[in-house]
Amino acid sequence: MRQIVLASSSPRRQELIKKLNIPFIVDSSNFKEYFDFDKTPEELTVELSLGKAEEVAKRHPQDIILAADTFVVLNGRYIGKPKDRKDAEEMLFFQSEKMQKVVTGFTIIDGKNGKVVSKPVVTNVYFKKLTKSMIKNYLDKNTYLDKAGAYGIQDIGEKFISKIEGDYDNVMGFPTQEIITVITKEFQLEI
Repeated sequence: MRQIVLASSSPRRQELIKKLNIPFIVDSSNFKEYFDFDKTPEELTVELSLGKAEEVAKRHPQDIILAADTFVVLNGRYIGKPKDRKDAEEMLFFQSEKMQKVVTGFTIIDGKNGKVVSKPVVTNVYFKKLTKSMIKNYLDKNTYLDKAGAYGIQDIGEKFISKIEGDYDNVMGFPTQEIITVITKEFQLEI
């Protein structure tokens, strides 16, 4: 029986796909990520998600592979994961009172018929003015190290964010609305 294979060990992506009630297995990609600053964030995230999906598809030639890659971009600058607490604090202050783009590229590969769909999804996130105490209290929870931009939207919510334009789940790295559309319309799978 064919399976949907999530090419990611991200707990957030796994949590979001579970909410969709889609049966799936996890097989993390060994694809080596890279930065190519000559590409737009949309181009780069799609390219990286395709690389991840293709690497996992070699191990699952008859299955449907789903991969994603996410970047946070602010004023043309890529914001990755913080190296340490000081780096996280600087990142959060940099984002205070600004709008950032969260860009996720995702790829779905149907190994059985070779169909490939890759798309970028952009969500705009507007930060409130962040104070030292707000940032300190958040960083004290130690949940920031594995997150682009040094935050998890599910952790900070309304405390840090004034407005979101676009898919909320995309801010967690998995644009569920667009993925469902592609799975049901372009791959004609029932979920």
